[in-house]
Amino acid sequence: MDILLSAIVSGIIWDIIKGVTIDAYDGVRLNESVMMTIDEKANEMRKRVLSYESCLYAVKSDEDWHTLISENIQYKTNFAKRLDYIIASMNAYSNKRINIEVVAEFLGHESANQIKQFYIDEIEPSFEFISETAEKLGVNEEWLKNGRGKPFWLEYRVNYPADIYEAVISTNLESIIFCLSEENHIGIILQHNELRYLCCRNKWHFNDNVGATGQSRIASIHELAKLLERGGLLPKCKVLFLSNRLHEEVFSGKIPATAVSKGREKYSSFDWLTDFVNLNATDEYGEHFKFCQNVVRCREQNS
Repeated sequence: MDILLSAIVSGIIWDIIKGVTIDAYDGVRLNESVMMTIDEKANEMRKRVLSYESCLYAVKSDEDWHTLISENIQYKTNFAKRLDYIIASMNAYSNKRINIEVVAEFLGHESANQIKQFYIDEIEPSFEFISETAEKLGVNEEWLKNGRGKPFWLEYRVNYPADIYEAVISTNLESIIFCLSEENHIGIILQHNELRYLCCRNKWHFNDNVGATGQSRIASIHELAKLLERGGLLPKCKVLFLSNRLHEEVFSGKIPATAVSKGREKYSSFDWLTDFVNLNATDEYGEHFKFCQNVVRCREQNS
């Protein structure tokens, strides 16, 4: 099942589960027999499951039903179809619950009708409107315009982690998120607000599987942490541990960066960063952490 259709279906099904009929979902049209099948399935699900997460899982695991619905979905505009994918993905991969009204308010529109018109009428928005929407939501502008590329892929790259600091101090960020995978790769996400996350596409080794270049980048992670400490920004930092799969999907642009909310704070983020910055010897964070501290110590001694 195409991921675009899967996410759209998930968004529509949530409206059905809440008791909203397809007829009320402007811009989406299904034939009567398909609607009856959906109603029957929604009624069954109300009896079987209690939470949104359970409903989402049930829908995603039912390929036949997915196919039935997705093959009969018709949107008035491509923009509405792609925006629904963004909304459904954010809802599926984060702890937030958003809809068109929330997005319209977030984008600064006077009313939700400024977005709903693209669900009701067969008129695509201007490229300027799409560009502004993509910028504020932190999604791929080209994909939102024409479907090319990955929806959550933003070309924000730096070779060394410390280079991110310029972007940090130029914006009033809500948080700076250090994302560690099970394999001890580290990636960094800059959270601007509840919907817009800037995901740095580079990932770096935070383990002992490195050569000279990898060690330089470990030292750069330390340099970034020191800059954040000096700037009084450590309280805004989070250190989250993600599964390898979640880490890969976020940093490849496959799913929205808001999905990092599914990670866990294994240790106090402030303590983890403070101990790393000050090279405090501790066994609490494991061997990879100690190795990276030793890399920094050696480089400082030889500088």
